[in-house]
Amino acid sequence: MSIQSVSHARPAPFSLSKLFAVLISPIELLFDARDRKVEFERLFAKSDESLARMGLKREDIARHVFRDI
Repeated sequence: MSIQSVSHARPAPFSLSKLFAVLISPIELLFDARDRKVEFERLFAKSDESLARMGLKREDIARHVFRDI
């Protein structure tokens, strides 16, 4: 003879904070992407000499802009 346990877990109740988290997450991603694009374009517009003074090479701009991910 075996004993079976059946869980009748209810779904989590609706939460306004969960709804906002679901809606805001994609918006944050869009703003982050926009900010990175602006930073990339700003750096790419600089001369090679200016980039060198910053310690960057043109081919390292993308790596610099996305260094935290």
